[in-house]
Amino acid sequence: MRRSGRSSAFGSQVLVRFPGTVWPQTDQNCVRRLVGDLWREYLGTANTEFDRIRRQLRPRYRTGIVSNSFVGARDREQAYGFEGLVDEIIYSHETGLLKPDPRIFAMICERLEIVPRRNGLPG
Repeated sequence: MRRSGRSSAFGSQVLVRFPGTVWPQTDQNCVRRLVGDLWREYLGTANTEFDRIRRQLRPRYRTGIVSNSFVGARDREQAYGFEGLVDEIIYSHETGLLKPDPRIFAMICERLEIVPRRNGLPG
């Protein structure tokens, strides 16, 4: 697993938000393993169908991702090259909005400079 070079912001938040209550006597190594497992599950494996479609669309259309995410997602996804996959990524934890809130879709349209009624927005 590639690491972003920073300490895990998410892991730090786990320790701050749940000090000894959820994981009594939990040490930093245990939290790191737990967070590592969580990130492996979150990032999953490459979706080959998505990649095939993305490659077909990208030369002609601006593309973006709206992600219901949590702290640390941008760093982890950058380490895997997600930012090179599309023109724009919006992370919900950075905006305070979650899908299916129409405002987060309006935000991606604005950043991509596209007209909301003329785009494909799969949920």
